[in-house]
Amino acid sequence: MSPSADDTSHNDRLPTQAQGSKDSASSIVALIDQLSSHSSVQSLKAAVHDKEQLKKELENTQNAYGRNLEELALQRFRWDTEKTAFEAKAQEQGKQYNKVKDDKVTAYRKLRDEQDNATRLRSTIQSLEEDVKRAIANNKKDEVRITDLEKGMADQTEKLRDVQKKEATLREDLQSTNHNLLTQSEVLARAEDSLASFRSFTATLIPLEDEISSISEVLDSAFNDALSLFKVSLGCDLHNDRLKESRSWDRVRDHPSVDRLIPLPASNSAHAKRMRTAAGLAIYARALSKHVFRQTYLTVNDSTERVLHTLQAANAAQEVFVRAVLLKVLPEQQRQCREECAIHAVDEVLVANARFVPSASQVNDILPENTPGMAAFQPFQRLPPELRLKVWEYTWPGPQCVEVGDLSMHPEHVPDESGLGRDGVFYDTLCLRPTCRLPRWLSEDFGTRIVDEDPLEACLDPIALRINQESRIHTLRRHVRLQHPTIPSATFYFNPHSDLLCLTVDVDESYLSDLQKLYGSQLKNIRTIVVDQNGFWEEDNIADDILRFFDNLELVYVLLDVWDDGERERLTVKDCLVMAEQLRSRDAALLKRHKWCVKYVDPDLHVYSEIKK
Repeated sequence: MSPSADDTSHNDRLPTQAQGSKDSASSIVALIDQLSSHSSVQSLKAAVHDKEQLKKELENTQNAYGRNLEELALQRFRWDTEKTAFEAKAQEQGKQYNKVKDDKVTAYRKLRDEQDNATRLRSTIQSLEEDVKRAIANNKKDEVRITDLEKGMADQTEKLRDVQKKEATLREDLQSTNHNLLTQSEVLARAEDSLASFRSFTATLIPLEDEISSISEVLDSAFNDALSLFKVSLGCDLHNDRLKESRSWDRVRDHPSVDRLIPLPASNSAHAKRMRTAAGLAIYARALSKHVFRQTYLTVNDSTERVLHTLQAANAAQEVFVRAVLLKVLPEQQRQCREECAIHAVDEVLVANARFVPSASQVNDILPENTPGMAAFQPFQRLPPELRLKVWEYTWPGPQCVEVGDLSMHPEHVPDESGLGRDGVFYDTLCLRPTCRLPRWLSEDFGTRIVDEDPLEACLDPIALRINQESRIHTLRRHVRLQHPTIPSATFYFNPHSDLLCLTVDVDESYLSDLQKLYGSQLKNIRTIVVDQNGFWEEDNIADDILRFFDNLELVYVLLDVWDDGERERLTVKDCLVMAEQLRSRDAALLKRHKWCVKYVDPDLHVYSEIKK
């Protein structure tokens, strides 16, 4: 154990203390001798002995301490040397560590790059494997295709051989046919020469369908002119003296075209004027049929007409050729006979209406012009009845749309307090009126129309009502007259089989109740109705209440709202199908008790869904 600093200081003071002890030794010895017999002397000796012992130990300790200091200094030198060496080694190891660390970072980055490359390579390999699989599959398909093509090529080769054989046969046939054709061409050339010579003696007959439009225009113009003439001469207020001329009126009544079938009262009432006008038109029509509407004009009498009529019944084809030849014969004589026949027609009208028609020139002015259309119309009366009826049907207008209108401002309306309806409005001004043809209606946004608006276009009655008796009777078989009870001019002809009633957004149950009061059983003629999806059809119970006014209703068209986003884009067919099916599902249960059919359509009348009965 190394001595401490306190022990070193104590040893430095020991020589001074020992010198003092030697000086007093004698006294102490004497004292000791005196006290030796005392019991504490032994204890003191022991203490002195211990002191000496401690002194030796102290010297040993000091020596050991010195050696320890030397060893400590040596050790410190060694430690410093080792520390310096260790620090140098530590610095070297630190450098090595940093280098190893940098190497590890570099290796890690390199490893990560290798891993990324490995991942990409695995993905590339997987993709390549899939490509290889697809290539193998395609290769198999190609092999199958090649096999099929080779088989097909073999079949085609075999067929080609057969075709080549057939071609050789056909070439031989072609040569033979060319020879025959050359022979037939020579025969045909001679026949064409003969036909040209024959055609030079015949007139060209124009197919009736090619001239039906011009014929209708000519007849319409002639009828309007005749109607105007007879309205002025017969359909006006006549003097009482003329009304009492029984001989003149008997001549009109006994005319074959009238045959006392048309009543001619001696008055100036509206009905009497109309009857007189109708009688004049009947006389005029018979004169046209007898003298003007003829197949040929070889003679003034109708002997040739009777021969052609008999021949037509026996051999229609031969009658056509004979008529074509006769129309070419003596054109100047036929022109003169045609003019003479026109004079006879005028004379017949004048004889029957001598007291009423002012002059022959006025009657002559209303005769149909001699147009190609009239030339085609001449044999019309000889056609079979079923063909003539088809021609009259051709003149009928297409489906027209009828709507609810308001005639409160009409000059024929006379306000009557008994006619007051809801909100002080005269219900008798409501009417049904044609507004346009069906294509025009479907092109309009009628979801916003109201009853106060004017019709979209003029709709005229069928012209066949004014051509002759046959055309009128046949037209009335399909058309009915819808007559307004208080405003006669609001009357029009309606075809229940094709015309439609279009109910706009403001037509409600009260409007239709008023219409039922006005038209009564005439509403039974309405069989087809068009409504807008966004109108009252949005609420199915309201639709049920409104449509109950039409007893014979058969079909309801619900026009779908096919425009999306402010009419900029039209809905697709799929969207229309979904919309129509939703409406059909909603309406099916409610409309089950009704007998009419419902079709959900677009403006082109394409049906997307329907409820059948």
